[in-house]
Amino acid sequence: GDFSPEMLEGIRFAVFILATYSNGEPTENAKEFCSWLKGCRSKPVKDLSYLSYTIYGIGSTKYGKKFNMCARNVEKNLQACHAECFYPSGEGDDAKEESEENFRKWSAAFLDSLQPTK
Repeated sequence: GDFSPEMLEGIRFAVFILATYSNGEPTENAKEFCSWLKGCRSKPVKDLSYLSYTIYGIGSTKYGKKFNMCARNVEKNLQACHAECFYPSGEGDDAKEESEENFRKWSAAFLDSLQPTK
């Protein structure tokens, strides 16, 4: 991956879209980020309180407890580092062939939430 921790410096808002492979692993392009973030939980915990995030995870319930494990682990690790979820995370299930439709609904609602209220 092309991730470096410096990429998050100065970022106030982030949207993470993450897929999970069958064994609960992140995709190749997310491995470095996921590994770094997991390490941020070590003592002393890295302070990511400046970061607000939301996550959309794509996985398959065919893999049981490992369904969307990558996105769920990223959320757990972000919370442990004091980052704040600013919009509810979403999930798509490839086993039910609903990933695209769920993502469309989630992303439309997410974008609507960014509109100023009148």
